[in-house]
Amino acid sequence: MADLKALFAKAKGDQLARLPEDIRRRVKVAPNGCWIWQGKKAGSGQAMLYVGENKSVIAYRRVFLLLNGHLPAILRHTCDDKACVNPGHLMAGTIRDNNADASRRGLVKRKLTDREVREIMHLIDRGDRMVDIAPHYGVTPELVGQIKSRKRYAWMPWSPKKP
Repeated sequence: MADLKALFAKAKGDQLARLPEDIRRRVKVAPNGCWIWQGKKAGSGQAMLYVGENKSVIAYRRVFLLLNGHLPAILRHTCDDKACVNPGHLMAGTIRDNNADASRRGLVKRKLTDREVREIMHLIDRGDRMVDIAPHYGVTPELVGQIKSRKRYAWMPWSPKKP
């Protein structure tokens, strides 16, 4: 086990070695520098970390918080890999920045899949904010709000939880 810690420390300074073991063991360092999450992933491929019974968080946000001591409202991936949790591949920004990045890289989605809409509904039920949900699906917070109010995708079965 000590050899693994030394390898991580050598590969990425002390950052990866500073993470708790339960997170560290779920990370595989790729040749391009991405820290690819080997744990649970949402249907969209986004890295998820379970932090309690029926409670999950976006893994790269938790890693960023643990290593930096703060968490910007919006984190943008510079590597475009939703499974990457390397804080060196993340930067703070705005929703507009994130959407511009996606557009510039040809990642703009025009239509959500049924699975993505169900995931968004789950995140809404869980209490996640629309501004936090939207960037992960390449949509605007307004669209997430329209899903919540049933103005869009009303044909999808869903019984929103009452606050």
